[in-house]
Amino acid sequence: METIKTIILSVANEREYLPLKKEDFYKTYFTPETEYSAFNAALHELQADFAVAVSKKGKIISAREAGYVTGRFSQAKNGYGFLRVEGSEEDLFIPERYVGGIMNGDTAVATYECGRDRRAYGRIVKILHRGTERLMGTLVLRGRDSRHPSAYVIPDDPKMTFNVLVSPKNVGEGKNGDKVEVQIIAYPFEHGDFPRGKVVACYGDTFSKEANYVSILRTNGIPTEFSPAVTETADRAAAEPITPDGRLDLRDQVILTIDGADAKDLDDAVSLVRTEDGYRLGVHIADVSHYVTAGDPVDAEAMARGCSVYFVDQVVPMLPKSLSNGACSLNGGQDRYALSALMELDEEGNLRSVDLAKTLIRSTVRGVYDQVNDLFERGETSEFYEKYRAAYPTLTLMRELYEILVRRHAARGALDLETDEAKILLDETGFPVAIQPRERGEAEKLIEQFMLTANEAVASYLTDMAAPCVYRVHEEPAGEKLQEFALFAANLGVNITPLRAKRRTVSQLSAVLTDAREKGVGNVVSDRMLRAMMKARYSDVLSPHFGLAAERYCHFTSPIRRYPDLAVHRILHAILDGTADFDALGTFAHQAAVTSSENELRALTAEREIEALYKTMYMSRRVGEVLPVTVTSVLSFGLFAKTEELCEGMIPLSDFGGNASFDEESKTLFAGGRIYRAGDRLTVRVMEADIVSRRVTFSLAET
Repeated sequence: METIKTIILSVANEREYLPLKKEDFYKTYFTPETEYSAFNAALHELQADFAVAVSKKGKIISAREAGYVTGRFSQAKNGYGFLRVEGSEEDLFIPERYVGGIMNGDTAVATYECGRDRRAYGRIVKILHRGTERLMGTLVLRGRDSRHPSAYVIPDDPKMTFNVLVSPKNVGEGKNGDKVEVQIIAYPFEHGDFPRGKVVACYGDTFSKEANYVSILRTNGIPTEFSPAVTETADRAAAEPITPDGRLDLRDQVILTIDGADAKDLDDAVSLVRTEDGYRLGVHIADVSHYVTAGDPVDAEAMARGCSVYFVDQVVPMLPKSLSNGACSLNGGQDRYALSALMELDEEGNLRSVDLAKTLIRSTVRGVYDQVNDLFERGETSEFYEKYRAAYPTLTLMRELYEILVRRHAARGALDLETDEAKILLDETGFPVAIQPRERGEAEKLIEQFMLTANEAVASYLTDMAAPCVYRVHEEPAGEKLQEFALFAANLGVNITPLRAKRRTVSQLSAVLTDAREKGVGNVVSDRMLRAMMKARYSDVLSPHFGLAAERYCHFTSPIRRYPDLAVHRILHAILDGTADFDALGTFAHQAAVTSSENELRALTAEREIEALYKTMYMSRRVGEVLPVTVTSVLSFGLFAKTEELCEGMIPLSDFGGNASFDEESKTLFAGGRIYRAGDRLTVRVMEADIVSRRVTFSLAET
């Protein structure tokens, strides 16, 4: 049956296919060995799933030709949604009246229709796969001891527009107001307007930090435990003795790591010497692929996770600690396996050649960003000089090369976006007591430049060999988004002349950003520019990285915490060992790229939501206070504004009176004889900080 269905689907979707009636189709594409009844049954199943259709004239046609499309549904808060259509760059709008019983994340078939205004819209006709089996929410329990008790769960995810009905017999130990995990046992289409479920886990008060932390992790599918098989496999690998056999021994060289003071997974180290006509830069990366081999349980788990997830006060690692914090971490004074990129650079910082080698290294010193920054500022008078004495000449040379690389990076127009990264300080109970902008000193930027250089070099190495690679790619921004950004920047008085050129280059955006900084609106414009950009992703197909102005780029430098880096290492290992099967490695690179892109988005969402949770907690103790803010965006329903401590809240439209009007084109709000736009400074009062929704509400406090 499945073979017959595959043939029907394949033929019906061919561009050259001319629609045939059922009998003619059967005679043309099947032999007498395939019974007509089996063919007819397969066709009926495909029709039931809207995979193919039969026209009014009795001819078999593709689903698309019949007006059906398939995709994943994304629900909006107001009831309508969008279907992310397979094979299309544009999402299909689904009006609320045609949503039916579909839920956020479901895969469904919709009709592709056109309204009177000629705008396309869809109507859900069949749900193929439910995307949610369990969800987190707040339990509402009414009259448990009465004759007619009732219970339901309000989902935490605002895109889940249904409450989940629960029998009072199926709430377990849950109490009214608890954060719970509910398993869906019946979906809306199956019985009526609401899904039904049963409580499978309780996490306590829905307003507690712990309950919301769990909710974010569970909702985003972030696993926090390793199976015994994964842990045991990792522990066995980590216990292997380290030997120099078959490796380039670099233990006599000055090699050092430079990381944050609290970092425990040290996966990159650097070395540098001057040559007759330039520099020899060594970027030495933990050789995770030596310990994590293709097909073992650790590798399968690492690919499924995709990356480590970093939160305010904890890390959910991609690898078990025996590897991430142990055998693979390049700890000071300890022998470690590494995969090293040994690069020859000229006096201008241009790459002349790169050699890749399996090495044995020993970090001379465990560098810390703050300490190295102090050393750069104070030199031999720094209180940390003695710790770095052996590495001090190397650090001085590194600073020299860093300045060359920065100038080269800027000359080619690479973007240097200003992002408001927050450093959240907690008290002994884990409650946020201060939020500060995270500063990046010279030491941080130096390591970043060296890693960028290595990533480009490795991507070029693999490309020149016509070998598979997991590239990090970044397309140029879409024209419509760029036009919106240009209008936004122009409204702030920024010179957008560079954006009027016919050919799009990253240098044009850099010029606009420079002008914005000079006019004092750099942060706001940088944030909006970031929103206008395409999201970087992983691909096994070579494509430039627009933001970095790099033709060839991959991630090579963080295999402890990113699976695509581990995939690149595995490919390099095979090449260095002379065992590379490019066909098999190409298939692996494709799989790694697809899953890594998906997992990265999941991790980023969880990290942002955890940060928003802590910011909301922090603002909950400031309700009633009057604070200065900067408007970050203007929308039809109100303004979003950010405090000096990087906490964002909304000023609802109702706060501006009944005569407020929003201009869609200029993204400005006119109210009370004043025009409000992004970048404006206002004074607001903190009205509410809702920990469950992680939303902060402001009101205007100006007279």
